[in-house]
Amino acid sequence: MTTRFEIPKGEETVKVELTIKQALALSGFRFNADPRLEAEARKQIMRTVDKALIPDAAKQVRYENLKM
Repeated sequence: MTTRFEIPKGEETVKVELTIKQALALSGFRFNADPRLEAEARKQIMRTVDKALIPDAAKQVRYENLKM
């Protein structure tokens, strides 16, 4: 049984600025001197996707407004 779902705004494009090192790290090149490079590049991409899918994600949460 196959479950089918659609990604909202799945055909829209986003632009992400990466350094050459970050792009190389995502393509599989290993930087032994900086092993965090790939993880940081992935986080940068996910932040951009979050901002595209959830425009309010870029805003800061004011904890005093949460009424907890």
